[in-house]
Amino acid sequence: MIEGLKLISFENQKKPFPLHFHKEYCISLIRDGVEVIETKDETCYGKANDITITHPYELHANPLYSATNSLTFDTLYISSSLFESSAIMQSLRYFTNRRIQNEKVTFDFLTLKRMMLSGTKEDIQKAVSIFVNTLILQTNTEVYVPSLPLQHWDTLEKFIQDHIKSPLRLEDLAAIATINKYSFARNFKKSTGLTPINYVLMKKVFDAKEQMTKNTILKDMAYDYNFVDTAHFSKFFKRFVGISPKMYCENFV
Repeated sequence: MIEGLKLISFENQKKPFPLHFHKEYCISLIRDGVEVIETKDETCYGKANDITITHPYELHANPLYSATNSLTFDTLYISSSLFESSAIMQSLRYFTNRRIQNEKVTFDFLTLKRMMLSGTKEDIQKAVSIFVNTLILQTNTEVYVPSLPLQHWDTLEKFIQDHIKSPLRLEDLAAIATINKYSFARNFKKSTGLTPINYVLMKKVFDAKEQMTKNTILKDMAYDYNFVDTAHFSKFFKRFVGISPKMYCENFV
């Protein structure tokens, strides 16, 4: 695998995702069902064989299309640095149409997926470059300059990552942003869609997910990341990943 690239596949997903964002491009190929993406400016519906895109730091939610709708999809997470270095224009791009119906784009998505599962590092790097540039050339884009959610965001992110297995207090985070904890909590929720503590829990879940193996003892991992117990860890894992940690270990690791 190469740095800045991840692939996750979901079968029969029936869980909505609240307002949130990703640091990476989130590019999904819908295999079955209907995906809903809500941003402050639009609502997008992705159907089978569509590719959908959300941009780095773009605040969005994924509500359920209907009570009976189940969603099956593959998602590529491509970091800003990898996207920019792979793009022929050497810049981040904003996709003015986040729902793409294009056979060439779909073909290159599936090729990249196949390379990630069985190809060499060189195969994957080549497939990333082809896919990113097919996306750009086959769609309408403009230069994208993502705005960070808050001042001192990079410092805040580094602090959270450096203390990812420790208890983190609201006061500690607010001190980095150099504002009082009440203003910090209010501004953080407005900018990210999450409370500071839920954001920390999300980061803990994502970090734990990266460390999982098929032999992971979930009880030990829960305590390692300072969750109260396995049930507490499982609750937030399902909220942010969409499935239980046990199912993730058994099916996706």
